[in-house]
Amino acid sequence: MKGDKITVSLRIDKNLWELAKMVLPCSRNAFIERQLRTYLNSIDEIKELENEIEQDTQDLQAKKERLEHLIEIRKRNDANVELMTEAMTTVFNIVHSNGEISHEQIDFIAGSKKMTREALIKEIKKNNFKIVKYTKGEKESRLKDVKI
Repeated sequence: MKGDKITVSLRIDKNLWELAKMVLPCSRNAFIERQLRTYLNSIDEIKELENEIEQDTQDLQAKKERLEHLIEIRKRNDANVELMTEAMTTVFNIVHSNGEISHEQIDFIAGSKKMTREALIKEIKKNNFKIVKYTKGEKESRLKDVKI
């Protein structure tokens, strides 16, 4: 490593140089080299972190835009009379067969029509349909699963 070193001339305050000679835990040359390495490495780390932050910011912005888009689609679908009519036709068929509809069935219908469950539940309640945790068929199916 000695062959890689050069001699340089620096102008440093005399008192500062003498004080450094007394208090530094290593030679002044070694100290200056370490400080230069630390500084130069920090430049690379700073640039790298700035690049990462920029990329993360762009990714976050893209996710926010996607979220806004999905929320807008959800709102439009909730307001879409045709989709609600299709969903309520399915609800009517279930209620006609079972006399009730479960939250699980509501979640499935809302998901398949890409609408909120709250909008669908509101419409179901307007029609005075009975909403239960599980339908009779779901209860029986769950009991069979438990009895294994």
